[in-house]
Amino acid sequence: TNTRVNTLTPVTIKQILESKQDIQDGPFVSHNQELHHVCFVGVVRNITDHTANIFLTIEDGTGQIEVRKWSEDAAQQFEIGGYVKVFGALKEFGGKKNIQYAVIKPIDSFNEVLTHHLEVIKCHSIASGMMK
Repeated sequence: TNTRVNTLTPVTIKQILESKQDIQDGPFVSHNQELHHVCFVGVVRNITDHTANIFLTIEDGTGQIEVRKWSEDAAQQFEIGGYVKVFGALKEFGGKKNIQYAVIKPIDSFNEVLTHHLEVIKCHSIASGMMK
């Protein structure tokens, strides 16, 4: 496995949800890839607005995950049905995976979605030894 802790790994939500920790408080692993900081793209399916933060339910065709964004008036930046790219640290609390320190950017061009999926395929292929 790869031991670069500061790498940003492009993933699908399914890879996040299926990742496992081999040792407690250790890194999550999906198909021989250690997942520390991850990025993924998806469609905003739901927005729950709280006072100091919002929860976005994001779905990418492989699964869905809830991401918390801390900040006031954050809900105005996002719309249901809009595409976003999420960056953050993969953690788990109470048996539920979540993204800590999430940065969520609205996507302007569908090319960003396609490019992300190509990056996911490339990283997965390298990690599984199909590609160098």
